Amino acid sequence: MELCHLSSKSLVTYFLSVPKLGEARKIVTEAAKMLKGQTAHIAEIKLYFVEVGTDFTGQFGDMYEAFYNSMESMFESFLKELSAAPELFESFTGRVQVIHTISRQMGWGYQDQIEVMVEVFCKQHYLKYPL
Repeated sequence: MELCHLSSKSLVTYFLSVPKLGEARKIVTEAAKMLKGQTAHIAEIKLYFVEVGTDFTGQFGDMYEAFYNSMESMFESFLKELSAAPELFESFTGRVQVIHTISRQMGWGYQDQIEVMVEVFCKQHYLKYPL
């Protein structure tokens, strides 16, 4: 799959068809490199990865700890990307709230980690805490 042809549908298809989570992460990492300097687009692709992973475990049941660690680290990377332009966070708030809501029934402290990361980000950038 060529990264320049990456789309939401292809990421979902790839995420669901490949048993190795690391390969899906690699697609996101490579796409972020190609989009260097385009903060909103990089944040979009990273948050989308977390959304797909959260939806996946919501549909198919609780996953293993490394899965949640991967989602959490990508979410952290999403927030780190937005540190360059914190004013963009507001445009992602609704989606972050959905991830937070869906993650209530998930294990390994996933929702707690999302909550803490958002709280810290908002405090650092003097933003309203949305959760």
